[in-house]
Amino acid sequence: MPRELCQKCNYPVKTCLCHFIEPVKHETKILVLQHPSEVNNKKNTIRVLSLLTDNIQIFVGESEDDFIQVKSLLNQPNTNYFLLYPSEQAKTWDEYSAQNSSKNDKTTANNVLIVLDGTWRKAKKIHLYNQWLENIPTLTLNSTRKTNYGIRKSTVELGLSSIEAIAFVLEDIENISSDPFLKALNGLKTSFTQLMPNTIKQRYDL
Repeated sequence: MPRELCQKCNYPVKTCLCHFIEPVKHETKILVLQHPSEVNNKKNTIRVLSLLTDNIQIFVGESEDDFIQVKSLLNQPNTNYFLLYPSEQAKTWDEYSAQNSSKNDKTTANNVLIVLDGTWRKAKKIHLYNQWLENIPTLTLNSTRKTNYGIRKSTVELGLSSIEAIAFVLEDIENISSDPFLKALNGLKTSFTQLMPNTIKQRYDL
């Protein structure tokens, strides 16, 4: 028999996330290029993020053909696109701001943040298969942050979950608190582990 789902968050009623969700308003638009393996992953933080904000679009795929719609969006005038990706050329928001300090238009509503969602190996594959991403300025965080994900291992030192990376970069760009994002992430951790026996729960960094 299928588990009863909460009509608001669409998680099972027994592990409902609603009391962890505090909607966030931000001007920067988020475009997520999500690897197909993440769609049904119970630990997928983009699914949680979509409960916090409506200023987000999610596109599922891996190859360039999968993201034709995203490429068409890049033609919008007066829009600043950034790829959140730790390339050697990546700059912090403070560095980009310093470069454009002479411009009068300081609004963040013109900014679009592109995020690759998947394991580090899958995210690198999306980046490799989509050479058009090379033409987008890459953005990294103003400062090093430590993950609080806990229920999923990363092969990258100091690697962050997608919701954490987005929360921290929005904090850099718009000076909004990352607390609602981290509260929602904690809710995901709680819902994922609360019905586990303690012997299993001890395997996770909670």
